[in-house]
This record gives sequence, C-alpha cells and structure tokens, in this order.
Amino acid sequence: MNKKIMAIAIAILLSSLGIATIALAQQGQGSVGETIAEIVPIPVESKYPKVTVVYGVGLNKDDMNTEPVVFLEIKYNEVTAQVIEILPGDVDRDCDVDSDDIKLLLDSYGKSSGDPGYNPNADFDHDGRVDLDDLLILIKNYGKKCPIKPIPYVPVTKYYLIVDGDIYRMRKTYERYDSDTRTKIYQFKANDGGIMTAIVQHYSNEIKSISAEFKNYLITFEPVYKYGTKITGTEPFPLSGQIEKISEEIGVNIQEMQTGQTAEWLE
Repeated sequence: MNKKIMAIAIAILLSSLGIATIALAQQGQGSVGETIAEIVPIPVESKYPKVTVVYGVGLNKDDMNTEPVVFLEIKYNEVTAQVIEILPGDVDRDCDVDSDDIKLLLDSYGKSSGDPGYNPNADFDHDGRVDLDDLLILIKNYGKKCPIKPIPYVPVTKYYLIVDGDIYRMRKTYERYDSDTRTKIYQFKANDGGIMTAIVQHYSNEIKSISAEFKNYLITFEPVYKYGTKITGTEPFPLSGQIEKISEEIGVNIQEMQTGQTAEWLE
C-alpha cells in the first residue's frame, strides 16, 4: 500500500475514534526515531518594579561647577515563570495533539527539507522528511496536552546614574557594612567603565545621608527616610527628559510611581 494512502487511512481512523492507539506507533517499517520535546518559555506578565529615585548635586572638581544628579534603582520582584514542553505531534504548537495536527502533517506528508510545503514542525524525528514515522509519533501522543512546568525567575535589579545630563547604566560590584560607624560602602561600575564609590551613613532617627564620588564629581544626595520618598510630578532638577528615556527602556513611567521601602542598597 502506498505510504501516504496508509497514513491518510490511519489518520481518518484515528480522527473517528478520537483516541490515541499506542499499538499503531509500533507498526510500520523500522522503529520510530527518538524525539526530544521542545521547551518553550511562556512570557511572564510584566510586573511593576520597586523604583527608588534619589536626587543630588555633583560638584565638578575640574571647574568647580555643580550639576544635578539622579540615582535610580529599579528592582523587579521575584516571580515564577513557566515553560511548556511541546509534545512531538503538536504541529500547530497549541499545546495539544489533535485532528488539526493530523491535517497539517498530511499537508506536508512526503515532503523533505527544502521542498515547497515542507513543515519542520511536522518533522518530529528531525530527519529532514515528513513521513510515516512522524505520523506514528503523532498518533502515539494523540489526545495529550503538553505539560506546563514552573521555573524560578531570578529577580533583576537595574541601576542608573544621571550626571550632567548623561545616563549611565550601573552594576553593583562591591558592598560592605561597617558596624562601628553604621555606614555602608558600595561600588558601582558604569557601562563606560567608570567607578562610583558611595557611602551611606545611618542615623538613629532612620535618616540616611548618601555621598559618592564618580569620575571627577563629588556627589551629595538628599537625605532619605527609611521608608523612601514619594516621586511626584514636580522634579527639583531639569532631568525629566533623561528619566523619561529610562522609563521607555524599562517600560515603566517612573515619575508616576511611588517608592515602597527604601531601596536595598540604602537599607
């Protein structure tokens, strides 16, 4: 019997029964090739991060002029992402193996890689050809739904520094707490290689003062209360354009948000 006719006959029988017959997967010539399930991540719904904005002033040691400075911490909450495991046989990638997949496979039946109409999603054993072996693999999984597995999503924290109108993407490289002086010392590395060293002084009334040095700037930030400050539409320095650029990059309108607790690096 012609292989395609045989395949169509099996498909029609399978569709009419509406079940998967494992015995069919053991018929035909040779053994069904080994298949590997395809792992596809499900995009995690965007979560609003915690945003802390600290305003300050930088003194340029070269010309003794002052410039507005803004430091931002954008901390994304820890969430659980998911992945789906695409079953061999799920041609249309809708997370189940059904008659729609049979129709799509038959449309590509007998075709090889490079042929018009060849569908790589129907080539489950990845041998470059859609044939009886692939149909038998589909039949084996007919009626099944793909499993969905949770995976941990590592929280991401992004840091930005705006000095003299320039935006720097920062990466924290060092931190240390000195219990004798109640201070925290941090270092951040900018995307251009510049290093910012910051010192956070803790006071008994939960106020924290922050000073830093970055390139040729000495920086002092406004005092920060333990529970953070509210971000309002009124900005003390003319850096709204730069903050809008960062907002576009992270997909969050920073100036409309309100901070929660003080950022981790200030605690």
